[in-house]
Amino acid sequence: MKKRLILLAGLGIGFVLGSYSGRSSYEKLRAQVDQLWSDPRVQEQFEKAGDTVKEKAPQVAQAVKDKAPEVAAGVQSAAATAVAAGREKLDDLTHGDEDDETLADVEDTDDEVTEEDQISAAVDEALEADPDVVSDPSTDPVDEGPAAPTA
Repeated sequence: MKKRLILLAGLGIGFVLGSYSGRSSYEKLRAQVDQLWSDPRVQEQFEKAGDTVKEKAPQVAQAVKDKAPEVAAGVQSAAATAVAAGREKLDDLTHGDEDDETLADVEDTDDEVTEEDQISAAVDEALEADPDVVSDPSTDPVDEGPAAPTA
């Protein structure tokens, strides 16, 4: 039944979008859709689908809530790995040819804060920051705050 409704909906959309017959074809299709929607069997299936969603929603929400810390840890680990790789790449780009630098070049850059230094400092700060903990999607993020320190 579900596949048939999807097929009919696709055919109807295709007909409307591809129709060159004008307004009369659209009105005829619209009347057929209204008749189909008014059919008690369609309404019954629609209500069953709504009831199923209402019945399964708490279970799905709980499964998402249970899985969220694991997913967050994986994302945090992947982000830390990516940041470390980026930092290594930045270090290679900025300090890779240190032997070729002259003393004058080193003296000129000692007093200046370069863009690479700013990026490196920002990365260090981001890695040292406490991660936020998302305990419950229905909780206001302001009320959650940072994670408790681990010993």
